[in-house]
Amino acid sequence: MSLFRPFLPITSARLRLLSLLSLSTGLLSGSLLWPLESPAQSKQASSKPAQSKPTAVPNSYPNYTQGASRYQEKRYNEAIACFSEAINKGEAGAAAWLYIAHSYLAMGNKQEAVQTYQKIAAAFPTSQEAQVSRTYLQKLGAPVPTAAVASAAGSAPAGAARETFSDIKNRIEVVRPVMGHPPVSDLMVHTVNRCIDTLPKGIRKILNRGQIKLILTPTLIDKDPSLAYQEGRGYEGNTYKSCPGMFSGDSIYICERTVDENNDEVNAPFPMSEIEGTFYHEAGHAIDACLGEFSEKDDYRHAYYLDIARVPDNIAHRIRYYLQKSVAGQQEACAELTRILLGNEDERSADLKACFPNTIKIIKQKTGL
Repeated sequence: MSLFRPFLPITSARLRLLSLLSLSTGLLSGSLLWPLESPAQSKQASSKPAQSKPTAVPNSYPNYTQGASRYQEKRYNEAIACFSEAINKGEAGAAAWLYIAHSYLAMGNKQEAVQTYQKIAAAFPTSQEAQVSRTYLQKLGAPVPTAAVASAAGSAPAGAARETFSDIKNRIEVVRPVMGHPPVSDLMVHTVNRCIDTLPKGIRKILNRGQIKLILTPTLIDKDPSLAYQEGRGYEGNTYKSCPGMFSGDSIYICERTVDENNDEVNAPFPMSEIEGTFYHEAGHAIDACLGEFSEKDDYRHAYYLDIARVPDNIAHRIRYYLQKSVAGQQEACAELTRILLGNEDERSADLKACFPNTIKIIKQKTGL
């Protein structure tokens, strides 16, 4: 299960206006400054003087523009993924790196933010992004490196692939029961850690780049009691009491138990095999989010609708959760098919593999699986 917010496009003109507004409010007011140059200009920032005025971002830099939009929506892990892709494709330099640093800071990842600000200040010393980075480092009480120091250390950010990110195992939170429920067991913690170890290197890197968190909780209600009164997507009238896990924001939630809808009694713990299935399914949602929610893009949607048009009636009722109307079906099928591609299957997997050949092909292309 996944909770997503809608995508609101941002125009180049609006981006330029927001840059000017940020400059007018000032850093010390507490607001984050926007990068000051277009991607093309920022790639050359280390070899020419800083620009005196911000420049509108041209439409030929789609990853950068999409990243700016996700940043505005406060979808920071997705913004990081977009800007990293822009850097990998040579679309942007200092401007994209500054967005990445701001995104880390907004997410509360001070260490990653500081490291990124330091690399910007060292690698693009004459750029306005470097000036902003140095100001942030001073405000955060962190050392401000020089270009020479960075050169000696070999830490200049030449592309997203060279960046290092803290591992997802460092972002595991175990929720304490608050409603008299049994606590999360050591076995569940061990099982989830083992699942992380099985992830392909490229997939783990995607999750680390997106700074995805893992929340292990007795039930979803222990983490957020308000969910007891909200109907779960695809749960046909039931609330999140019945939900074994979900992905929301930048976090994967995995529950060891659920709560009975009728009497609020906590149910027996899931077998660890089902905990594993929940992990891989929700990881599928997280991967989708980190890669810019490709399950909502036209190429994926086309493949998905080609596939569901051919689902036999005798199978449709068994996989109806993945045939939900609107974008929900696209997202849930993406997550479950990613789970299968990661090597975790159950009794529905054979049907899904048979019914979604075109969708599977797109997921493989997007994820490298």
